Amino acid sequence: VARALARRGIVVYSVGCEPSLSTYYKNAVAFFKALSAITQGQFLPLTSAEFLATAIIGGAKEQLTLERLMSDISLTSWKDPEEDALNVWTDLSSRNVQTCKINVEDVYDVYDNTNEMEMRRAPTLEEARRSFIAQAHVKLKPIYSVRSEYLPSVCRRRLEISSSLPPKRPPTRKTDPLAISKSISKPHHEPPSPSKQASLLPQQTVRVETSVVSFEQTLRCLNSLKLRGADGGDDVAEASHDNAS
Repeated sequence: VARALARRGIVVYSVGCEPSLSTYYKNAVAFFKALSAITQGQFLPLTSAEFLATAIIGGAKEQLTLERLMSDISLTSWKDPEEDALNVWTDLSSRNVQTCKINVEDVYDVYDNTNEMEMRRAPTLEEARRSFIAQAHVKLKPIYSVRSEYLPSVCRRRLEISSSLPPKRPPTRKTDPLAISKSISKPHHEPPSPSKQASLLPQQTVRVETSVVSFEQTLRCLNSLKLRGADGGDDVAEASHDNAS
């Protein structure tokens, strides 16, 4: 299905909702990375829903600029994918050709791409599964393991637990009634508001930029043209997408 989409010029930008995707769904990251690579799109792992609008708009803007770029690329022959891309990219960058790009910070501390590459090579997903390895590790960076949306409920739960505990006995050495009454009447510290909690957490970097076309974008453009059969090219160079990223 992914290759049929690519031949029709349908490019997939998939969004991974972390930390749920890599924590609860086996091989999900590898699947969406493979789907995006086959169609010459991008996989965008997001740690918060607040970045979703930026990812959607940024992905659409990037692909529109790449589609315009592909209309200006013409090769008389298809040779080595990386050599072709290097020649085209050198020409485009020398002319200061600008493109839009969605940049999403990598949130993975460990990622084994073995199963992803099997999905990209195999003709069907069923055949790829036969070569899967059981221990294809995916691990988020520690700062993105827990996000702000989980913290309010955690704080409430801790507050409930602390309020259900028996009160501490007043210190035996202090016999001054006034001192004891002050310690008992001291108000509890309220947990920080959700907005305050979110501001204290490290934020993932997601931004849309306009700059000179990159080699990776040029390679994706050439692979898309080949997949669509432009200029008589029939070869598919999916593996090169991973080498350039």
